[in-house]
Amino acid sequence: MMMSTRHFPSTGTVGGTLLVALGALGLIGLAAPPASAEVSGVSAWVISGSTGEPDPTAVSENQIQFGYGFSDSGGATDVRFDRLSFGYTVTGEGRTIASGSSNPAITYISAGTAPNRYIEAVDLRDLQPGTTYTINVWAVDHGQRFTNSLNVTTRTRVTAPGAPTSVTAVAATTSVAVRWTPPSSDGGASITGYTATASPGGQSCSSASTTCTVTSLSPGSTYTFSVHAANSAGAGPDSDASASVTMPSATPSPSASPTASASSASSASSSSSYSSGASATAADLGSIDPIEDTFDGELAIAKVDGGYRLRVDTNSPETAFTIVARKANAKVLKWALDTKSTGAVVFTTKRNLAGYTLRLRMEGETLDVVKVA
Repeated sequence: MMMSTRHFPSTGTVGGTLLVALGALGLIGLAAPPASAEVSGVSAWVISGSTGEPDPTAVSENQIQFGYGFSDSGGATDVRFDRLSFGYTVTGEGRTIASGSSNPAITYISAGTAPNRYIEAVDLRDLQPGTTYTINVWAVDHGQRFTNSLNVTTRTRVTAPGAPTSVTAVAATTSVAVRWTPPSSDGGASITGYTATASPGGQSCSSASTTCTVTSLSPGSTYTFSVHAANSAGAGPDSDASASVTMPSATPSPSASPTASASSASSASSSSSYSSGASATAADLGSIDPIEDTFDGELAIAKVDGGYRLRVDTNSPETAFTIVARKANAKVLKWALDTKSTGAVVFTTKRNLAGYTLRLRMEGETLDVVKVA
């Protein structure tokens, strides 16, 4: 541990009180001292720099600077000392960290009106972060000893957080919901965010919570996902990779298409029927609203020969879904869906859906909104 002691022939103020640095003052040619006067106390305080002014925030992870001095007898105009001496001991980490003493060549002060007089500063280095140290100071004048103490705790060292754990990934049509558990160590500072990254490809998402959705993934491709956390010290290490997930193919197989049934008179009149697996003859017309969309369900619509093909993907299989289609001055269309264990349902309808806005709903909540051109 490095330590230095400095004497400061300067003055400063603390809360309006003048601090007089005595260590290097040449007290020559002063008037004869009065018959008696004495020190009335001793104290220590945390300082910053070389002025001796108190600064309680001036403590780092491994360094403390403190100053110490004495109080005279009520700030009398003339103060006399006899064999004046000072000292300090610093303890912590279960041991004595530093100690020292001084015998200023001072016998008296004339016209000294400041009650607190600054003697010197001590610079302690190579300390342990997050550790409390006790500074004991003493002064002797006229054979009388005065003591005081001050506890100072160094700052906790901040490092990058540890790796998140228990990363899981659930695939939808072109996106994957990634979830994880926070790391056991935050590095000494609050975690500010997480980033999940796909491999291969490097697509990513960020979140302040413990879940986010990675988008723009390739149909039929297989991915794993890792997550790292970050705090004020920077990003931590990546987590272990999740189990691999394979994205759904662009065109579902006929056997993976469970049935859908009309749930009202208006839906019955829509003449909905089921796809035989025919490929779409037009591009997907789906337009996901990022405000409405959630990973709990996604709706895609494509124009096919003789009508429209509708596909619903979800990470909540065996949940009741509905699709409600509305257009000004037209019947409301409604389909009740059963995604079964596959988490997907595909069907076609001969109803002309041009101009309709379709909403995918679950338990009264809108999950996706698609407007058909």
